[in-house]
Amino acid sequence: MKTHLLFLPFLFLICCNGFTQETEIKNDSLKIRMNNSLRNVFFVGDKFVTKSKFEDIIRTNQEAYTYYRKGNNQFLLSNLLRIPGGIAVGYIIGNLIAEAKPVWAIGGVGVALIIISIPLKKSMKYNLQKGADIFNAGLNNQTSFWDRSEIGLSIADGGVGITLNF
Repeated sequence: MKTHLLFLPFLFLICCNGFTQETEIKNDSLKIRMNNSLRNVFFVGDKFVTKSKFEDIIRTNQEAYTYYRKGNNQFLLSNLLRIPGGIAVGYIIGNLIAEAKPVWAIGGVGVALIIISIPLKKSMKYNLQKGADIFNAGLNNQTSFWDRSEIGLSIADGGVGITLNF
Protein backbone atom coordinates (compact mmCIF):
# COMPACT_ATOMS: atom_id res chain seq x y z
CA MET A 1 0.00 0.00 0.00
CA LYS A 2 2.86 2.38 0.81
CA THR A 3 4.44 1.75 -2.59
CA HIS A 4 1.17 2.64 -4.29
CA LEU A 5 0.99 5.89 -2.31
CA LEU A 6 4.56 6.75 -3.31
CA PHE A 7 3.85 5.85 -6.91
CA LEU A 8 0.80 8.12 -7.12
CA PRO A 9 2.70 11.50 -6.89
CA PHE A 10 5.14 10.38 -9.58
CA LEU A 11 2.26 9.37 -11.84
CA PHE A 12 0.65 12.74 -11.22
CA LEU A 13 3.88 14.59 -12.18
CA ILE A 14 4.25 12.53 -15.35
CA CYS A 15 0.66 13.30 -16.38
CA CYS A 16 1.09 17.01 -15.69
CA ASN A 17 4.27 17.11 -17.72
CA GLY A 18 2.61 15.24 -20.57
CA PHE A 19 -0.09 17.88 -20.96
CA THR A 20 2.15 20.94 -20.83
CA GLN A 21 2.66 23.03 -23.90
CA GLU A 22 5.96 23.88 -25.53
CA THR A 23 6.34 27.54 -26.33
CA GLU A 24 7.69 28.43 -29.74
CA ILE A 25 9.14 31.92 -29.82
CA LYS A 26 8.62 33.64 -33.15
CA ASN A 27 11.59 35.92 -33.61
CA ASP A 28 11.74 37.35 -37.09
CA SER A 29 14.46 39.86 -36.34
CA LEU A 30 17.19 40.28 -38.93
CA LYS A 31 20.84 39.68 -38.10
CA ILE A 32 23.94 40.09 -40.20
CA ARG A 33 27.20 38.42 -39.26
CA MET A 34 30.13 40.17 -40.89
CA ASN A 35 33.55 38.62 -41.05
CA ASN A 36 36.77 39.31 -42.90
CA SER A 37 35.91 37.01 -45.78
CA LEU A 38 34.39 38.19 -49.01
CA ARG A 39 30.80 37.62 -47.92
CA ASN A 40 28.32 38.38 -45.17
CA VAL A 41 26.08 35.81 -43.49
CA PHE A 42 22.40 36.64 -43.04
CA PHE A 43 19.97 35.35 -40.42
CA VAL A 44 16.25 35.76 -39.82
CA GLY A 45 15.79 34.96 -36.16
CA ASP A 46 18.32 32.17 -35.68
CA LYS A 47 17.79 30.62 -39.11
CA PHE A 48 20.35 31.10 -41.90
CA VAL A 49 18.91 32.61 -45.10
CA THR A 50 20.42 33.37 -48.47
CA LYS A 51 21.23 36.90 -49.52
CA SER A 52 18.34 37.05 -52.01
CA LYS A 53 15.83 35.85 -49.37
CA PHE A 54 17.22 38.40 -46.89
CA GLU A 55 16.84 41.11 -49.54
CA ASP A 56 13.22 40.08 -50.21
CA ILE A 57 12.45 40.32 -46.49
CA ILE A 58 14.12 43.70 -45.90
CA ARG A 59 12.55 45.16 -49.06
CA THR A 60 9.23 45.48 -47.18
CA ASN A 61 10.65 48.40 -45.16
CA GLN A 62 11.78 51.12 -47.59
CA GLU A 63 14.07 53.01 -45.19
CA ALA A 64 15.81 49.82 -44.05
CA TYR A 65 16.16 48.69 -47.68
CA THR A 66 17.82 52.00 -48.59
CA TYR A 67 20.49 51.47 -45.92
CA TYR A 68 20.87 47.84 -46.99
CA ARG A 69 21.44 48.78 -50.67
CA LYS A 70 23.92 51.50 -49.69
CA GLY A 71 25.85 49.06 -47.49
CA ASN A 72 25.74 46.39 -50.20
CA ASN A 73 27.19 48.80 -52.79
CA GLN A 74 29.94 49.82 -50.38
CA PHE A 75 30.67 46.14 -49.76
CA LEU A 76 31.13 45.57 -53.50
CA LEU A 77 33.34 48.63 -53.94
CA SER A 78 35.41 47.77 -50.88
CA ASN A 79 36.10 44.28 -52.22
CA LEU A 80 36.88 45.61 -55.69
CA LEU A 81 39.57 47.80 -54.17
CA ARG A 82 40.83 45.42 -51.49
CA ILE A 83 41.43 42.37 -53.68
CA PRO A 84 43.65 44.05 -56.33
CA GLY A 85 45.44 45.91 -53.53
CA GLY A 86 46.25 42.64 -51.79
CA ILE A 87 47.42 41.09 -55.05
CA ALA A 88 49.72 44.04 -55.73
CA VAL A 89 51.24 43.89 -52.25
CA GLY A 90 51.62 40.12 -52.60
CA TYR A 91 53.38 40.59 -55.93
CA ILE A 92 55.95 42.89 -54.30
CA ILE A 93 56.49 40.47 -51.41
CA GLY A 94 56.92 37.63 -53.91
CA ASN A 95 59.53 39.62 -55.82
CA LEU A 96 61.39 40.37 -52.59
CA ILE A 97 61.40 36.68 -51.64
CA ALA A 98 62.56 35.66 -55.12
CA GLU A 99 65.27 38.33 -54.97
CA ALA A 100 63.96 39.93 -58.14
CA LYS A 101 63.86 43.68 -58.58
CA PRO A 102 60.41 44.82 -57.30
CA VAL A 103 58.46 47.62 -58.92
CA TRP A 104 57.67 49.76 -55.91
CA ALA A 105 54.97 51.74 -57.70
CA ILE A 106 52.81 48.59 -57.87
CA GLY A 107 53.25 48.07 -54.13
CA GLY A 108 52.40 51.72 -53.43
CA VAL A 109 49.22 51.49 -55.49
CA GLY A 110 48.31 48.24 -53.69
CA VAL A 111 48.77 49.80 -50.26
CA ALA A 112 46.74 52.84 -51.34
CA LEU A 113 43.89 50.62 -52.55
CA ILE A 114 43.86 48.71 -49.27
CA ILE A 115 43.85 51.94 -47.25
CA ILE A 116 40.95 53.31 -49.31
CA SER A 117 38.94 50.12 -48.79
CA ILE A 118 39.16 50.29 -44.97
CA PRO A 119 36.76 53.26 -44.44
CA LEU A 120 34.44 51.82 -47.09
CA LYS A 121 34.23 48.55 -45.18
CA LYS A 122 33.54 50.37 -41.90
CA SER A 123 30.80 52.39 -43.58
CA MET A 124 29.40 49.20 -45.12
CA LYS A 125 29.17 47.55 -41.69
CA TYR A 126 27.43 50.61 -40.27
CA ASN A 127 24.87 50.84 -43.10
CA LEU A 128 24.03 47.12 -43.14
CA GLN A 129 23.58 47.07 -39.36
CA LYS A 130 21.55 50.30 -39.42
CA GLY A 131 19.24 48.80 -42.07
CA ALA A 132 18.72 45.65 -39.97
CA ASP A 133 18.14 47.74 -36.83
CA ILE A 134 15.55 49.93 -38.59
CA PHE A 135 13.76 46.84 -39.88
CA ASN A 136 13.76 45.22 -36.43
CA ALA A 137 12.48 48.41 -34.78
CA GLY A 138 9.68 48.54 -37.33
CA LEU A 139 8.69 44.97 -36.47
CA ASN A 140 8.21 45.84 -32.82
CA ASN A 141 6.26 49.03 -33.54
CA GLN A 142 3.99 47.77 -36.31
CA THR A 143 2.37 44.83 -34.61
CA SER A 144 0.20 44.89 -31.54
CA PHE A 145 -0.33 41.97 -29.21
CA TRP A 146 -3.47 40.88 -31.05
CA ASP A 147 -1.75 41.07 -34.46
CA ARG A 148 1.03 38.78 -33.25
CA SER A 149 -1.25 36.29 -31.51
CA GLU A 150 -3.31 33.47 -32.96
CA ILE A 151 -6.53 32.03 -31.55
CA GLY A 152 -7.58 28.58 -32.62
CA LEU A 153 -9.75 25.63 -31.82
CA SER A 154 -7.94 22.36 -31.12
CA ILE A 155 -9.32 18.87 -30.90
CA ALA A 156 -7.39 16.13 -29.12
CA ASP A 157 -8.05 12.78 -27.48
CA GLY A 158 -8.85 14.52 -24.22
CA GLY A 159 -11.48 16.84 -25.69
CA VAL A 160 -11.92 20.19 -27.42
CA GLY A 161 -10.15 23.37 -26.39
CA ILE A 162 -9.29 26.93 -27.38
CA THR A 163 -5.61 27.73 -27.99
CA LEU A 164 -3.98 31.13 -27.80
CA ASN A 165 -0.48 31.47 -29.27
CA PHE A 166 1.38 34.71 -28.65
